[in-house]
Amino acid sequence: MNTREIEIDGAVVYWSAGPTQRELLALRLVSLGMADLAPDVRTDAACLKSALMDYCDEKSNRRRGKDKLLQARKRQSQNGFEVLDVQRGTDANDYRMDFAAKVMDGGYVTITSGTADVDRIRELFREHKATLTGASIGQLLVAVLERLGGTALRPSGGVYWIPGHTVPSWEAIATVVEECSVVKEANAVYCITHSFNERSVRAVKDAITAEIKAASATVIEEIQENDLGHDALIRRQIVAASLRARVSQYEGIIGEAMTTLHDAVRLAEEAAASAFAIKAAEEQFAGIL
Repeated sequence: MNTREIEIDGAVVYWSAGPTQRELLALRLVSLGMADLAPDVRTDAACLKSALMDYCDEKSNRRRGKDKLLQARKRQSQNGFEVLDVQRGTDANDYRMDFAAKVMDGGYVTITSGTADVDRIRELFREHKATLTGASIGQLLVAVLERLGGTALRPSGGVYWIPGHTVPSWEAIATVVEECSVVKEANAVYCITHSFNERSVRAVKDAITAEIKAASATVIEEIQENDLGHDALIRRQIVAASLRARVSQYEGIIGEAMTTLHDAVRLAEEAAASAFAIKAAEEQFAGIL
């Protein structure tokens, strides 16, 4: 854990992530009360594809002017792939199937065409099934940030801010993520604590403003462009209510009213409530007919 102590009013957090032990991570998340955030096991198709890519790298024939090409196999389920030998030519390339592999029911890998070291492929497949990708860890940390009330400091993400009182919780999850890395130090989670000044207030205010406006606009767009049902409209109302609570939370953090954001959320609330009322009236009228 890489932390620079200044003063806890808030913290800027970011990370780099790589392959991570899923089972160990899931156990550690239970101890933190975050079991529901444990990433799902990777799909059989994704793991077979990664296993075949590793296998092809091990068996690479590039020195002889050949490459391996992996593609989804036609006329098979999504869990099947073909591995092609590619002979690079001056004017055109020549493609010839080397072998094909598939994951059967129960997670059993088999070679369906050609010849390959199936034991090695199965070993690689099991390794990938037990491992989470860096992207999956990133999604986990974003979910944790949302739970802690954090916000992205950039529209594209990558750098986030969390309130000062949540820093211990973030440090706990950061320690778990780093300890569960498959390769030592592949996962690195950073937390730079700071005290507010004019520029930091501006950065956080701009970030939460962009987030709330975008989320409110999404609610309105989804309602306007889709014929949402009863339950879907209720979910949009819940989202709008959570956005209003989030604005109030950040008003307390920043110490100033955020009227513009309340107005944006109000439009989303009104759109959801209006659509819900119309849907209810339509259903009642249909019942009369």
